[in-house]
Amino acid sequence: MKRGLRVLQLCLLAVVLIGLFLIVRQTKGEQTSSQSNTQAAQIAGLPDRALPAASTPESAQPSQEAPEAPLSAEETLAQIDLQALREVNPDVVGWIALPGTEISYPVVQGTDNDYYLAHTWDRENSSCGAIFLDCGASADFSGFHTLVYGHRMRNGTMFTALKDYRSAEFLREHPSVYLVLDSGVYRYDVFSAREADTMGIVYEKNLEGREDALLQDCLEGSVIDTGVTPQAADPILTLSTCTGTGYARRWTVHAVLADSPETPDAG
Repeated sequence: MKRGLRVLQLCLLAVVLIGLFLIVRQTKGEQTSSQSNTQAAQIAGLPDRALPAASTPESAQPSQEAPEAPLSAEETLAQIDLQALREVNPDVVGWIALPGTEISYPVVQGTDNDYYLAHTWDRENSSCGAIFLDCGASADFSGFHTLVYGHRMRNGTMFTALKDYRSAEFLREHPSVYLVLDSGVYRYDVFSAREADTMGIVYEKNLEGREDALLQDCLEGSVIDTGVTPQAADPILTLSTCTGTGYARRWTVHAVLADSPETPDAG
């Protein structure tokens, strides 16, 4: 009896110690990630990593109290120095931002889709990982469908804010995702948000001739009605993160290219 009780006590102690270890590791990872991403903004030339929400046309107008309107999200992002980031890590391909949220990070691309799950953009060990482009995608985002991955963290960082696209109000306040590449700033308008099967069409590598099938899958599965309907030839950006309920499905937000340096009047 005493021996059994002793074994039980040791098992409980082991569980507690493992739990404490995981908490310490998570906390350390979050601290490393926060420092790394703050440094990224400084290197890139951003005055503040988190960008304010996009202004309405009325609020953007100068007034007597504010003779000079603040820079728009696009104007601020256009100042980002990607080459300076590449001097730290040549894997940097761009910068992604969702103004008004925590999402404002460098985008990196590795030789596989595992390394940056546990490393920051500057290659430091961290459970928060980095925001990274699918290893098989074109680094200039020129393909029809481009996947970008990021963790859903308990402290609200990385791609956690994407879960809020279940709300129509959140969509109204954050209708667009911005991407900074060497060629300029690109705006993608959100047209779908939903859970996707990891074995489904969203994660297939070759979609040639199946563009309509992907769009239909995204639109039919969406939990929100955005009023945006892409055409088969429109470039699509998918942001993928975990659901918090297992590994068989992912929470995905899909956006269509609406404005680019080559088409400034689009959208």
